[in-house]
Amino acid sequence: MSKRNRSSHAARNHAGDTPGRPQVRAERHDGWTEERRAIFLETLAATCNVTAAVEAAGMKESSVRALRKRDAGFGAAWDEAVMIAYERLELVMLERAINGTDRPIVRGDREVAVMKQYSDAVGIRLLQAHRETAMRARERAEYACDPQEAFEELNRRLAAMRERSLADGPSGDRDG
Repeated sequence: MSKRNRSSHAARNHAGDTPGRPQVRAERHDGWTEERRAIFLETLAATCNVTAAVEAAGMKESSVRALRKRDAGFGAAWDEAVMIAYERLELVMLERAINGTDRPIVRGDREVAVMKQYSDAVGIRLLQAHRETAMRARERAEYACDPQEAFEELNRRLAAMRERSLADGPSGDRDG
């Protein structure tokens, strides 16, 4: 970068004539107020849809993405809202995979019955997604025990070791 380009770059990025002095932005009253941020995050958590959340807040998608880049706290809240929405979606899909959805059977112009429809594909994807977690939980459950029972078992084993040690005599030799 030439000296001339550097100086014009510095002038664009700093206030006043003093290079290195950070520019202080005035608060924007038409921008991302606390209320708009809350609306955006609540809508995002409910829908997992950035476009719908931006529209609900009355803002533009480009501006919310810029806000996310420059405000780490907002970015973290965005991630949390997506996590909440994802968990909701996951629970809905799990409920549908387990309980199915009602599908009307129509003959002519009228509904004659309702049939449960299950999605094996959704069920398989959920099994794959949670297999590792479920296996770890199963292993923990197999090895889990009551602390009191573990303490009593340890005392039994120590007592058996003491008895063997006494039976071996002072030298520890059983054959004498």
